[in-house]
Amino acid sequence: MIANCRSLEDRIPGCQFLGLVTSAENNYFEDSFKFLNVSKEERENYEMEKVAADFIAIMREAAATGSLSCCLAVLCVCEWSYSEWGTTASKNSKVKVSEQQRGSKRQVLP
Repeated sequence: MIANCRSLEDRIPGCQFLGLVTSAENNYFEDSFKFLNVSKEERENYEMEKVAADFIAIMREAAATGSLSCCLAVLCVCEWSYSEWGTTASKNSKVKVSEQQRGSKRQVLP
């Protein structure tokens, strides 16, 4: 996606996003699974829902096209989905997380 941006100025936000998702903060889900006692075996051996498989196919198709607009459209949906999921999970959560469990920079769970 970054390679298909028209200018360096247009590439910078994408590069910053890649830096974020590949930083030390990229272990959110692993930390969450550990906190919830979800084993590696459980994480690796699951039956994917059709909607998830379909969305993965759309993401791969967008990446294969090399179209910046297609990639951005898919990323927008992905980010929005995560935001909605996190907001809903946070509101419905019965799990109370202590400050020690949250860490100083981020929460293990919303």
